[in-house]
Amino acid sequence: MTILHKAGSRGLQLKKIVLHVCNAHNTLFDVTDTDEVYRHVRNFIRRNTNKPGAVLKATDKRGCYRLNMRSKITQQLLAEMNDKRCLEAR
Repeated sequence: MTILHKAGSRGLQLKKIVLHVCNAHNTLFDVTDTDEVYRHVRNFIRRNTNKPGAVLKATDKRGCYRLNMRSKITQQLLAEMNDKRCLEAR
């Protein structure tokens, strides 16, 4: 969610989203399979781009996705992220 928010309206390509997710989950002792992460991310994107109030939205460029800022769910998640950052900054 954070990386897509930073990407803004241009969005990110699916493969870059997958790399960010892999990097976030990999540790020294637990390496996540990139192909498995790709399948999960692809399925998540498919499920969350086809609905009217979906969290994600496809961009004009094939294979790129961005946050749907009109979605109430997205707005709520971003508000929660901002609240969490404010609490951590204290």
